[in-house]
Amino acid sequence: MKLTALKIDPEFQGKIPPLTSEELDQLEKNIVSDGKVINPIIVWNGLIIDGHNRYAICRKHDIPFSIQEKNFETREEVMLWMLRNQLGRRNLNSYQRSNLALKLEPLLASEAEERQGKRTDLGQNSARSSSMGRTSHKLAELAGVSHDTIKKVKKLNETADEVTKGKLR
Repeated sequence: MKLTALKIDPEFQGKIPPLTSEELDQLEKNIVSDGKVINPIIVWNGLIIDGHNRYAICRKHDIPFSIQEKNFETREEVMLWMLRNQLGRRNLNSYQRSNLALKLEPLLASEAEERQGKRTDLGQNSARSSSMGRTSHKLAELAGVSHDTIKKVKKLNETADEVTKGKLR
């Protein structure tokens, strides 16, 4: 694969929590010592959706890599796959898992509104509150945490200072 052929979409890359400097150093040492990447870089329409760090390391050290193309209909489907993939792979604490899941909130809320359609048996406020409640339960399920944890993390994100959030990460 030609190293410059892949593109990085900042929105996609921004959805994934960055590796710690220690994790990134270890990944680089592993790739350089092996002279190859074990897992392929996953792409959709030429955009990296999994393997941003591996790609950067390979470019830096001129190490060949393989790619695997995934097929999705929409960017939203890609983001959902990316976040689910990260939740299933990385060793994340509850705060990190909740934050990752919360990145799906706009997507899931939008899907819930579409599924709800034009119901006339619910008032506007109760319909919104009902769909938001289901959304937060779905986020909790995806993250493998309780509904209360999702609510607490959301509140911390709104009110805590960056030092506190850094310690929680």
